[in-house]
Amino acid sequence: MLRVEGLHKRYPVRGAGSGRHALHAVDGLDLEIEAGETVGLVGESGSGKSTAGRCILRLEEPTSGLIAVDGVRLAEAREAELRLLRRRMQMVYQDPLDSLNPRMPVGRQIAEPIWLLGVASRPEAERRVYGLLELVGLPGEVARRYPHELSGGQQQRVAIARALAPEPRLLILDEPTASLDVSVQAQIVRLLVDIQSRHGLAYLLISHDLSLVGVLAHRVAVMYCGQIVEIGNTDEVFARPAHPYTQALLSATPRDAPGEQRSRVLLRGEPQAPIDPPDTCRLYARCPCAAPACLERPAHLQTFAPGRAVRCVRFLDEHGRGVVSR
Repeated sequence: MLRVEGLHKRYPVRGAGSGRHALHAVDGLDLEIEAGETVGLVGESGSGKSTAGRCILRLEEPTSGLIAVDGVRLAEAREAELRLLRRRMQMVYQDPLDSLNPRMPVGRQIAEPIWLLGVASRPEAERRVYGLLELVGLPGEVARRYPHELSGGQQQRVAIARALAPEPRLLILDEPTASLDVSVQAQIVRLLVDIQSRHGLAYLLISHDLSLVGVLAHRVAVMYCGQIVEIGNTDEVFARPAHPYTQALLSATPRDAPGEQRSRVLLRGEPQAPIDPPDTCRLYARCPCAAPACLERPAHLQTFAPGRAVRCVRFLDEHGRGVVSR
């Protein structure tokens, strides 16, 4: 459904000297998502998750790399083709109220992408609104209301209905429950699972909430400083994390049961912006497992088990090297 190879997004910055430098927000991202699959993209704020999502949708222009949806390369798509591709991929944003037009009734906001993207005529689009509201568990009368008249959970359901309106095959979910109460989060999670099972959608779930990723995602990719440092089946990564950064993230999550013991992995200091980063390990200055070998050769993402890859020189030395992914 989605194939991303060597995706880069760089922003020019001016350093203290006279030279120009670049912030590598996304640095060589490789990712594939099958129809009906959810891949979680996790990491701290500033790791490049949301930038990657916006680049995949061409809301931001990538610096380089290949992005293909249903086998169609976005960079080669002309304006008319890109418009058709917009029907296949949509985004659900973190704050539903900010993503909705406060001056437009909900029904019109859901109908607009249907006729603007050529899925159906305007009268037909308006008729489809009620089916979409029913799909996300809202009564038809919500179509006449404005976003500020709805609760946070209802607003997010409207945002999901609008994203589903042009009948996409890929949804990018950018922190879809972050602004909601816990009880409402559970409702949205159940809704997303139900919609995926009924319609076979592919999800890219961007989140810092590992509990949410553990429930929704079939596979998880962990990002740090613009790079994927570990990727694999969610259950396997959560049970046996290979990269020290993944270990630190998981050890900081709340315990599943009272009294559960879990060793804590602490990172030193704060993450730095990836400005002109080295080819070697970017976690080195913070890593509790750092060794001189980590700075002696480039850190590539390498396969070490079926469906598992890690970007850690020390781990690969101890467990045997695999195939270089990138």
